[in-house]
Amino acid sequence: MRHYLKTKRTEPNKTNKKLDMTKVKTVTIKPLFDRSQYEVQFESIFQYKDLHDNYHSYLKTSHQQEPLLFLTAVKEFKLLPNEVKAMSILDSFIKEGGKYELNLSNHTKHKLYRTMQSIETSKDCNTLANLFDDTFHLISLELRTDSYNRYLASKFFEELINKKGEDFLKKISTIVSIQPKNKKKSRNFDVAKMSESDIEFLVKVMSKAQ
Repeated sequence: MRHYLKTKRTEPNKTNKKLDMTKVKTVTIKPLFDRSQYEVQFESIFQYKDLHDNYHSYLKTSHQQEPLLFLTAVKEFKLLPNEVKAMSILDSFIKEGGKYELNLSNHTKHKLYRTMQSIETSKDCNTLANLFDDTFHLISLELRTDSYNRYLASKFFEELINKKGEDFLKKISTIVSIQPKNKKKSRNFDVAKMSESDIEFLVKVMSKAQ
């Protein structure tokens, strides 16, 4: 009688090793070039569609796109002012319960509607063209001193610049001198970075407050 030696089949090692998360390296997106010498101008938002759309996408993540939509609407209105467009802006951004209602004081809202009523009576084209100027400058200042600065430090902006390249960054920026690393940056709003119209608006507001 023959005897057969039984051999135990060896199964491949199927032990599941848990991934040690402490050893996983995080990958961060690094700028492809030095951006410290460039200062991106707020006005470039209205001159370059890619920048405008990217900033809009950033604002949508925090449901704060209404101010940018208002500024864009006013920019288009200024090209060809008419009463129909003016009422459309009032209904969308100024009217209580409007689709994109802005966070404005009742005084500002009532002033806009009173001026609009006067325009409808007098048909004053100059007053119509300048109807939203004060509100435009107010919203612009709020954006550039708050969400716009956060946007420039966001992944949204960094990915856009890495995609579009340094030539695009040059178009939307001005060249600034690089400050020494040990020099602390002032937290105060830099008046030198304000446009002439912004300064005139601030002076106008301060004179009314006195």
